[in-house]
Amino acid sequence: MSEVKTTPTVPAYKLLDDTKGAIEVKDIWGGSGKTVFFPSANQVRLKGEIEQVYTIQASQFVAGNITTQNQIQIQVLPKLIPGRYEYAELKFQITETSGVNPVTLAPMPYLFSTSMPAVQTAFNGSGAVSHSIPADALYQQFQYYSPAELTNVSAFNRLNMSATTYVGPTAISAGASVTYVMPLPMLPLVGLWSQTLGNGATIITLNLAGSNCVISGSGTASLTGVQLVLTTHKNDILDASMSAQIMDNIFVKNVVNFLTATMPPTTLTSGTSTQIQLGNIVSNQAAVMLVMLRTTKTTSGAYNFFSLAGSTGNEDQALIDLKTPSGVSVLGSGPVTGLTARTTLQYLEAKGVMSTVVPIYALYMSANPNKFIKDADSQAGLFPMPNNMQLILTPTGNFTSQSYIIDVIVMSLQQLWLSGGVIKLLTVSA
Repeated sequence: MSEVKTTPTVPAYKLLDDTKGAIEVKDIWGGSGKTVFFPSANQVRLKGEIEQVYTIQASQFVAGNITTQNQIQIQVLPKLIPGRYEYAELKFQITETSGVNPVTLAPMPYLFSTSMPAVQTAFNGSGAVSHSIPADALYQQFQYYSPAELTNVSAFNRLNMSATTYVGPTAISAGASVTYVMPLPMLPLVGLWSQTLGNGATIITLNLAGSNCVISGSGTASLTGVQLVLTTHKNDILDASMSAQIMDNIFVKNVVNFLTATMPPTTLTSGTSTQIQLGNIVSNQAAVMLVMLRTTKTTSGAYNFFSLAGSTGNEDQALIDLKTPSGVSVLGSGPVTGLTARTTLQYLEAKGVMSTVVPIYALYMSANPNKFIKDADSQAGLFPMPNNMQLILTPTGNFTSQSYIIDVIVMSLQQLWLSGGVIKLLTVSA
C-alpha cells in the first residue's frame, strides 16, 4: 500500500501553489501579523533558510599609495546576490610597502574625505547619486552602539581607534599589513530585498581623504584591496514568492538622509553669542542636528573637535540654541547647556560614550532619535525644519578666541520607492 501524503490541518496554514512547495501562515507567535512562508509537507526537499556573506571587490580600483587614492567604486548587480541585505561593511587591506619606516593613518572613518560626501549610493546603473553619508556621520554613529557592540566592531583594531576615547590610531610597522573595517548600517542597501533593487547596478562611490589619510610616519601605506561585505538572509521560498509578487510603484523602505553644511571660518569668543544662519539646510522631517567645531579638517584635525567650554570643563556655562527664522527657540524654553547636549541627552538616547569624550553637540528634534537613527522609523516623532534656521553658540571658560570651522549635519527622513523598475529616493513632507 502506497503512503498517502497529507497537508497539515493547522487552521493558520494556507496551501500555496505546490510547485513552490510552500505553505503560508500568519505570524501567530510573534504577534506581528506578518505572513511567513514555510516549506510544505508535500515537498520532498525542504528549502533552506540561511545567513550568507558575500564579498564584492571594488571596480575601477588600482592598488597603490593611499595618499593618491581619491575615488573608488563598487557595483552591486541586481539580483546577483539573493535575499535581504542585513548588514554591510567596507574592508580596506593596507600594507606598508617601503619595508623601512612605519606609518600611522587616521581612524577608519576619516580615511574618507571631509570636504565631500564619504560614501555615495547611486541606483539604477546611473551616476545620479541618491544618498550620501558624510565622514562625520560614519564617526559619530558609534555613540549609538552599546559597549558590547563597540568591543566587537573595534576588535583586532579594525577601526584603528580606541572604542573608549575615539582616538589612538596605531602605527603600521614597516612591511606589515593590516585590515581596517568600516560598518555601514546607514547604507540604503541595508534592509532591502534584492528583488527591489531595480533594473540597473547599484553603484557605491567612496571618496577618500588622499594625502590627509596619513597622520605621521614616513612609511608608505599602500591600499591593496577594497571590498564591500554584505551579509544576507536567504530564504528560497520567500525569495521566490516575493519575486512573483513585486508590483510597480511600491514603497521599499525608509532611510536616514544627511543634510550637511560647512560654515566659513567663524570667529568665536568666550562669553559672546554668535548667530549662524543655516541657509538652505531644510527638511520637513528632521530628527537630529549635530554641531561640530574644529580649526582644520585635514589629517588629524578631522577628528580634533573643540569644546565650547575650552579646556576648563565649564560645559554647564556654554550655551547652544536653535531658533526658527522668526527667532523662536525650538529646544524648549531657550538654549541648552553644552553639558546637557553632550551628556544628559546622550544618556537618554545613545548607548555609547562618544559625546562624553568627543565634543560633538547633538540637538535632538525627535521623541526617539535613537530609534530614528538605527531604524529610520517614521514614527519616531520628527520636526518640520524650515529654511534659514539660526544656530546660536555661546562659548565660555578658557575658550580660545579664533576662527573655527563649524560643521552641521541634519538627519532627516527619506523613502525609497520602486517605480517602473527604477529605485527613487523621495523626500517626505511634513
